[in-house]
Amino acid sequence: MNESDLIITFGVSFANHTGISDYKPIVQVDFDPMAIGRFHPVSVGVQADVGVAARAMTVACGTTARDGAAAEVAERWAIWRAEKASRREDDRGEGISAAALFDVLGDCVPDDAIMPVDVGNNTYSFGRYFEVASQSVLMSGYLGSIGFALPAAMGAWAATQSQPDHAGRKAVSVSGDGGLGQYVMELTTAVKYRMDITHVVMNNSELGKVSKEQRAADYDVGQTSLHNPSFDGPALVEVMTDALPV
Repeated sequence: MNESDLIITFGVSFANHTGISDYKPIVQVDFDPMAIGRFHPVSVGVQADVGVAARAMTVACGTTARDGAAAEVAERWAIWRAEKASRREDDRGEGISAAALFDVLGDCVPDDAIMPVDVGNNTYSFGRYFEVASQSVLMSGYLGSIGFALPAAMGAWAATQSQPDHAGRKAVSVSGDGGLGQYVMELTTAVKYRMDITHVVMNNSELGKVSKEQRAADYDVGQTSLHNPSFDGPALVEVMTDALPV
């Protein structure tokens, strides 16, 4: 987007984290007039049903072709992958890096898996580093719904059980430790129904996204540290295995 000539958005309300430069010309299409220009300045606001507007714009503008786009995209892919490779080794002395984690997950997660992702810094890392094949990625739309991932994985598991064509699809969810802490006791439900779910916890003992927002607002960081149990400890494993029938 930073190198675009024009940005056209459909049903996008923007947010403090959008990150689009103010000087970029933007056409914002939205059914709700109160959403147009509410959080981000736009050059042209269009109140319309997004489907109707998109079809009308397609007819009016016709088709265009750009020479060399494929080569440019391939070059950018190469630059991005080289950057990811350099970050895999940079753990800052604080454990496994996000780039390394999602690189491994990319090799391990089945192509047809259902992947609910949570809210927080872990979501940014997923977007930066995980290369989606044909997995179904579930998100909450970043509506502040921290803790979304594990319940969504449980729902995905239940849905696949009722659809023979999807039976056996893996549910692999990702969250931070703060997100898991919101709904960690849903593990009892997962164990009760023997849900075949893999949940990946990115543990930094902190509500990292909130800390980041506090720093951005020039506040002191406070009340964001977490005192977690050992998520891979024997106590948790014993509880889950004891609850499962042999």
